[in-house]
Amino acid sequence: SPIFAFIVAHFLIGETLTAHQVIAFTLILFGAIVASYKHIEKKWHFSQAFWLMLAASFICAVSDVLFKNVEVSYGTLFQALVVFFIGSTLFAILLMLTKKSRKKIRKAFRGVGKKGWGLILLNELIGAGGDISFYYAITLGKASLTTVLFGTQPLFTFTIAVILGRRFTSIAKE
Repeated sequence: SPIFAFIVAHFLIGETLTAHQVIAFTLILFGAIVASYKHIEKKWHFSQAFWLMLAASFICAVSDVLFKNVEVSYGTLFQALVVFFIGSTLFAILLMLTKKSRKKIRKAFRGVGKKGWGLILLNELIGAGGDISFYYAITLGKASLTTVLFGTQPLFTFTIAVILGRRFTSIAKE
């Protein structure tokens, strides 16, 4: 995603990086690439989801750069985020239009319970907070650097999973 964001930001909004920023970008990107390899049968491979992740990364990079480019026309970050979240919500509703999708969603949420819904709500609130922070950071700095720094998220995920895994035995061990 950071590579795509760098390329898209350069061509769409003319964003460039200084020599120090290129070095920082490269170091963080190298760490992300090393973390994505798997050692299987004495060989190093990308995971099976590599191509799907690559496509998703490109789409997200375009979205991030477009947000940075369009956000200024809304007047405030809040207005831009409202439009962004409305767009996300409309897309989610479109996914529910098919009977097959609705059936899958009902099956996934069957038997969740009050505690489960509370955790889902908490997760969505934390995720929205992360999204808002990320998009605010994009408006303050360069899209390519913001996305490459966002790439360190798996480190935080891993650390939190290790900590929570010790406290809650129902969480898979990392």
